[in-house]
Amino acid sequence: MLSIDEARRCVNAWANAGILRVKNMGERMHLEDIVPLSSYSLKVQTQYEERTVSQASTPYRGGPVDDQGTPPSPWDIACQRPTDFTNRTENINIPHTERVLTCPNCGGTGQTNCGPCQGWGKVNCTQCQGRGYRERPAMPGQINPGQPMVRENCPSCFAGKVNCPTCQGRGRVVCSSCQGGGRVKTYDVLRIRFHHKTETSVIDSTSVPDYLIGKASGDVLIDERGVVLKSCPPAPADVQGRANDLLRKSQAVSPNDTIILLQSLRVERVPIFEVVYRYPGANDAERKLWIYGAEHNVHAPNAPTNWARILTVLGGVVLAAAAALAVVLFFAR
Repeated sequence: MLSIDEARRCVNAWANAGILRVKNMGERMHLEDIVPLSSYSLKVQTQYEERTVSQASTPYRGGPVDDQGTPPSPWDIACQRPTDFTNRTENINIPHTERVLTCPNCGGTGQTNCGPCQGWGKVNCTQCQGRGYRERPAMPGQINPGQPMVRENCPSCFAGKVNCPTCQGRGRVVCSSCQGGGRVKTYDVLRIRFHHKTETSVIDSTSVPDYLIGKASGDVLIDERGVVLKSCPPAPADVQGRANDLLRKSQAVSPNDTIILLQSLRVERVPIFEVVYRYPGANDAERKLWIYGAEHNVHAPNAPTNWARILTVLGGVVLAAAAALAVVLFFAR
C-alpha cells in the first residue's frame, strides 16, 4: 500500500522536475483517496531459423564441376545455431548442384548490347546536349531584332551524337554474367537467416498509456524459457488468455521454411495507485493521477499548470525578441 506521505513525496519529485508544473504540488493538493490497482506487462520473445534456396551463377572457364550425387535437403545442412535472441545470416553453397550452361544473358556469344547507347554505338553529345549546335550572345553588329543569340555548329560532335564512351562506338560490351566466356556455372545457395521478434502487450484499466506501463518495472509473475512454449503457466485468467494469444501469434510460421529455436515469456505485475485529489483554486473539481511501477513514476494528465512560470518564460522570449530587433534596427541605420 502507498501511504499518503509517500504519495506526496512522489508527486513533489515529479512536479519539481518539470518546468511548467506547480512546485511542491504534493504538499498543496488535498488527497481524498488512494486506490491500489494492478496492471500487467507481457513480453514474448521468439528466435526463428528461416531457410530458403535460390540459384546463383559464376563465369565458367573450365575446372571441376560438382554435379554428381544427391544434393542434401535444406534442413539436412549443418549450421551453428544461436543460443540467444540474435540476428545472423549465412549463405552456404549446396553440394552436388553445380551445372555448366550456356550463358542465358548473351546466348553464348560473350557479348551483350551496350546499356548506355542501347547497342547503337552513339550517345548525345554532352557539350551541346544532343542539339548539334551551341548558342552564344551575338557580338556588336551581329544583333538582329528578336535574335540576341547566335547559333554555331558544335565542334565536338556530328549532328549532336558522339561515340559511346562505354563501348567505344561498337554497340557491344563484354557480358557481365559470363565475363565473355559464353558459359556459366550455376549452383543452389542455401540462405539461413536467424532472426528474433518481440511481441508485447499490457493489461491495464487506468488512463496510464500502455507504453509507460511497458517501460515500468514490477514484480515478475512468470519467467518461462523453452524451445516452443505451448501455453502460459497458471496465472489470472486475463493474463493467461493474453499470453496465450501472444504465443499463438509468434508461432504462426510456415513449417516448410521456418522453425522456432527458442522462446521466452515474461509477465510482470506492475503496481498502480490511483490518487484522487483536489487542488485549491478557482476550479476545485475532483482530479486523478496515477503513481505506477517500482520506480513510483507519476502520470498526471489533469494536473494544474504553473501559469506564473509560463508568463515568465513568455515574457523572457518577448524581451529577447525585442532586444534582437533593436540591435538589427540599430545596425540597419
